[in-house]
Amino acid sequence: MLIDKIKYKKSLSDLWHKVFADSYDYIELIFKAEYEEDILCFAELDGERAVSAFYLIKNTLRFDGELYNGYYLYAAATLPEYRKSGLMSALINEAQIFCEKNGVDFITLVPSEESLYSYYSRFGFQNAMYRYEGAFNAVQDNKKEPDVGKISQAESVRQSFDGNMLFTAGHAFSYCKDCLEAADVVFLNLSKESGALLSEEEKLVLEFISSDDELIKSTDVLKDNLSCGSWVINSPFRCAFCQDSKKVRYGMLYPVSNALKRDWSYTDIYMNIALD
Repeated sequence: MLIDKIKYKKSLSDLWHKVFADSYDYIELIFKAEYEEDILCFAELDGERAVSAFYLIKNTLRFDGELYNGYYLYAAATLPEYRKSGLMSALINEAQIFCEKNGVDFITLVPSEESLYSYYSRFGFQNAMYRYEGAFNAVQDNKKEPDVGKISQAESVRQSFDGNMLFTAGHAFSYCKDCLEAADVVFLNLSKESGALLSEEEKLVLEFISSDDELIKSTDVLKDNLSCGSWVINSPFRCAFCQDSKKVRYGMLYPVSNALKRDWSYTDIYMNIALD
């Protein structure tokens, strides 16, 4: 059922921590008062204890030039001793009914492991988001240090990809910003219209941001600035400099409105920030 996540904050935090092992400081971000309307919580309770839950984060889909309103299903978790009892299935069904009654166009998600694609397909979720995975081997020589700085405002990090895209906005986008900053993310400026989000701790490029016009130049700058010998690159389109690039499924979409009920098998939708 849809619950007041602030009322059950302690129990929901304990559930999240038990299943995902995230710190309580990180989990605290989702309970900020300003996110109350844009981040909903569905949970099954055993008395006053949350034993199964997930969150719906408000999203927008730009598809074929039209905008659609929906939610991103996030942090689905059930306590080990309550699994295989149908609790999560009941919650997903309730969320779908809620969206149908409230004029929502879609629900989307990114399965955390391969086996979950078949699980979510039982509820009508379809493969809709794809990305290209490829490798890039760089010659390590005198690479210059990148011009990086801590991101202080999410608004300075914009996605310019001009295709089908799932993106967050408003308070939900601010939550994404909070998560990035908590993960010690820095912003690398590549050009006037491009940049990249980097994880200092894991030494990863989390997000590459560019307009079509700046794409080739920006990828060259990125390669020249990062002193790594080998990359694995995930992209919404095939990168010419990647070796053995292949298209793989990445996320799923449940179409609620009739406008989105179609065959999604050959559709590329880029998700600019995925919380997975």
